[in-house]
Amino acid sequence: MDMTETQRDMTETQRDMTETQRDITETQRNMTQTQRDMTETQRDMTETQRDMTEAQRHMTETQRDMTEAQRDMTEAQRDMTETQRDMTEAQKDMIETQRHMTETQRDMTETQRDMTEAQRDMTEAQRDMTETQRDMTETQRDMTETQRDMTETQRDRTEAQKHMTETQRDMTET
Repeated sequence: MDMTETQRDMTETQRDMTETQRDITETQRNMTQTQRDMTETQRDMTETQRDMTEAQRHMTETQRDMTEAQRDMTEAQRDMTETQRDMTEAQKDMIETQRHMTETQRDMTETQRDMTEAQRDMTEAQRDMTETQRDMTETQRDMTETQRDMTETQRDRTEAQKHMTETQRDMTET
């Protein structure tokens, strides 16, 4: 092999190494973007968790209101028993109380429906979070694989550089 051919091979190798370096840089940029996307997803998950906590707080408050309504209904029943002595007055109070109880029952039914829907939404959000976590784990695994490939490419570059140095030395000695 003459020096011109060796020089041409070295130029080709240098061009390949430059292309490889460009690929590594592009991969690094893609990994940075992926990391940014993962951070954004984590922020969204935190926001969802905060919303779920808020929903839980609302549910607790609703439960407290329902307990108070139940206490009011018990109180109304006691009043009805006391006013039984005056039949006319008691009848009027019972009709009024019955209306309140019906309305309260309707409100309680509506609240129960809302709580069931909120629980369903929370379950859906939890499922979405689990799926996102799984996707993030898979992305992390892909990034690790890419890093390993980049390390191997770097090792190949070092080996090629060593061969080029040896060839250069042989040419110098020649």
